Amino acid sequence: MKKTIIFSGLFLSILINAQKNNVMFNPFSLAFGKIQVGYERPINSNMTLGLTIGAKMSSGVFKISGLNTNAIQTDDFNYKGIELQPEYRWYLQKNVKNYTGFFLGSYYRYRNYNNKLAIVYRPNSADDSKNYNLESGLISHTLGFEVGYKLPVYKNLFVDFIIAGPGVSFNKVTLDTSGVNIEDQFYTDLAAAIKEKYSFVNNLNPNLNFKKDGNSNRSSKIVLPAFNYGVKVGYSF
Repeated sequence: MKKTIIFSGLFLSILINAQKNNVMFNPFSLAFGKIQVGYERPINSNMTLGLTIGAKMSSGVFKISGLNTNAIQTDDFNYKGIELQPEYRWYLQKNVKNYTGFFLGSYYRYRNYNNKLAIVYRPNSADDSKNYNLESGLISHTLGFEVGYKLPVYKNLFVDFIIAGPGVSFNKVTLDTSGVNIEDQFYTDLAAAIKEKYSFVNNLNPNLNFKKDGNSNRSSKIVLPAFNYGVKVGYSF
């Protein structure tokens, strides 16, 4: 993660040394417990490069309920962490001054989230109960395309719309089990609980399981469809 942050800092410093600068803020991300700011600069008459940096501090108003099966119960998920998104845009009309109008583009999104997870495990019956407090992590790499429109509203102010941004995300879910002795059956029941709550995982990841990953971790890889959309307000200078 440190290498990613360093790379993003260098990338952003290169972008800022430009003749035309666009800074953006996504006010709607606050509803999801995030702060997102972005920067965009031209590389020729109708193409730009950009970088969005986000910090996720909570689930926001959209709570992600926990797992709830006969064997596995967890509290609500509340992932926190960082996200970085470099992107490329091609504006369909040449507009050196403002770089506005319809655009096509591609993006890469990196997320590194963590969540403290309280788990109640009942492998056999309600009377056979075990409690685990584990650190859960999510590392996600997403590749996708986007279609959008940048609308100038007043002088140097603009509104940036991402209309559609389909992609695919490669996710790694980890559990830090250091210092905790957990039987193998727990991970089988955990995978079953995830499939029960998120039925689409059955079709996308029929062999979902948590394998050993280092001395104290278990991890599972999940490939999922992804989407990029939103509305940002910005300023050109």
